[in-house]
Amino acid sequence: MTALGDLIRPCGPVIDASAAERARERLDASAMAPEIAIAWDALAPVFGASPYLAGLATRAPERLAGLLSVAPSASLSRILEDTSALAAQADPPDGALRYLKGELHLLTALADLGGVWDLAQVTDALSRFADGAVSAALAQAAREGVENGWLEVAGDGDRGPAPGFFAIAMGKLGAFELNYSSDIDISLFYEPDALPLTGKLEPARAAQRLAERLSQILQSRTSDGYV
Repeated sequence: MTALGDLIRPCGPVIDASAAERARERLDASAMAPEIAIAWDALAPVFGASPYLAGLATRAPERLAGLLSVAPSASLSRILEDTSALAAQADPPDGALRYLKGELHLLTALADLGGVWDLAQVTDALSRFADGAVSAALAQAAREGVENGWLEVAGDGDRGPAPGFFAIAMGKLGAFELNYSSDIDISLFYEPDALPLTGKLEPARAAQRLAERLSQILQSRTSDGYV
C-alpha cells in the first residue's frame, strides 16, 4: 500500500508563508525531518492556514512522520485498534485518548486536504473514532466505579464496558456523518436491575455518576486539548 506522504498533493497556495516556515523550522529540528521534507509541498499550505494542525504536527513530529510513512488506511486501523484497546486497560495512560484524537484529526485532515480521501471516508473516520472514544471513556468510568466500591464489575464481555448502562448515538454520530467541529450527541440509558451494584448507591445515582464521569473524560480540557 502506498504511504500517505506519497499520496497527498498541495490543496492550494500557502496563505501564510511565515506560519508555514515556523512550523517547518520546528519540524526540521526533529530526527523525523526526512520523512516530512519529502511531503513538505503538500504540508506547507495546510500548516500555513491551520494553527491547530500545525500544532498537532510540531508538538509530536514523530506522530506526523509516522502517519506520512504508511498507508492512510493502515494508520486509521491502528488508531481505532489503539482506541479500542484502551477500554480493556486497567490503568490507561493519562492523555491517551487525547493523543489518539489528535493523531486521528491530523491523519484525516491530511488525507482530506491532500485529495486522498473523499467526504464519506472523512466522516466515517471521524465517526468511528468518536464511537470508540465513547466506549473507552465509559469503560474507564466503570472501572473507577469498581475501584470506588459501588460497582461490582466493569467490562463484562457482551454486556459492554458498563453492564446495564449503554449509549445510543444520535444525530451526525448516529448517521456516521461527523465533521471536524461536530458535537457528538448520545442518549444514555440504564436498566436498574441489570446494573451490578454493591449496594452503596441506588441505581439512579449510580447511572448519574457513570454519565457525569463519561462526560468529564470526553470534555475536560488539558494542555493536550479535549477528546
